[in-house]
Amino acid sequence: LTLAAEAGNLLLFENNKLKQQIFDLSYKNSGLEDKLKAAEDQVETLTQLLCSEKNDHSIEKAYLLRKINDKEQMLKDVEEQSEKDQNMHERKIKDLQDAINKSKLDHSS
Repeated sequence: LTLAAEAGNLLLFENNKLKQQIFDLSYKNSGLEDKLKAAEDQVETLTQLLCSEKNDHSIEKAYLLRKINDKEQMLKDVEEQSEKDQNMHERKIKDLQDAINKSKLDHSS
């Protein structure tokens, strides 16, 4: 009976640890989504700035275009990283869920 209680406590501890890992990964993913939104907003702001710019100086136009290109590249990089992180988090979550399910199956056997 004591052994069963210890095993139950161990499974409960492991389950709580896995839940915390899921929470941590979800929190990190949320942060990446916030960064992505900020980058999208920056691209939109710079695009609007370029559209409203009436100064026909080629140096100013080149500067703004370069900034937009830089922000678009940053957005692309953030999106790619976010997708990679999302896939990694989904795999980790699936692995954690599989581990929980296996623990439950092992415990019930």
